[in-house]
Amino acid sequence: MVNNDSPITSYADLKGATIGVPSLSSSAFAYFSIGLAKAGIDVDPEHGDITWTTIDEDSLGTRLTNGDVDAIMGSDPAPLLPVFNGTAHVIESNEQEPFCCSVALNGDFVAKRPEDAKALTEAWLKGSDYLAASEANRKEIAKIEVDNNYVAADQSLIEQVLETYGWEASATRFREAIEPGIEDFKLTGYIDSSIDAGELADTVYADLGINR
Repeated sequence: MVNNDSPITSYADLKGATIGVPSLSSSAFAYFSIGLAKAGIDVDPEHGDITWTTIDEDSLGTRLTNGDVDAIMGSDPAPLLPVFNGTAHVIESNEQEPFCCSVALNGDFVAKRPEDAKALTEAWLKGSDYLAASEANRKEIAKIEVDNNYVAADQSLIEQVLETYGWEASATRFREAIEPGIEDFKLTGYIDSSIDAGELADTVYADLGINR
């Protein structure tokens, strides 16, 4: 995200920029490093083309608005707050990716209790279907999250964020997405270039007999 008056419009424009990020081990840093690397930008935190500034997630929007950084990146909802407030806009996101994110199961759990692992995964898929079915269902879930303090945000904000997501969860299509994702991540230097993407994908993916 950048302020509305920023001249930055793409990854390529971020060369030499100062970017606020929750941490250098966050999923947002890992994901957006791929786009930056594809744009020819060295993302190395110590010697690269970006000045990385770690910022408490709740303060990302404020630091951007104040002009302390040129751009911010992070996971919802914090980076979206200045966008919802009308002072900033999104220049890059993972909207076009097959999946925004994933949930991983412990390897020992999968190996020792595969039927339970399958049932849990199918429950997650069913939950995604429920959210996809209607806006009313998404509002219902937002209320549950607020009433049980699952998310530190008010209900209207959660509702706004949920409307930015797609709800097309899949176990089979996820395996198809892992391998090219590994190849992309190798561009950043955070995965060794000698790693075989197919072999690593097979290592981290377990076929539980789910056909969607």
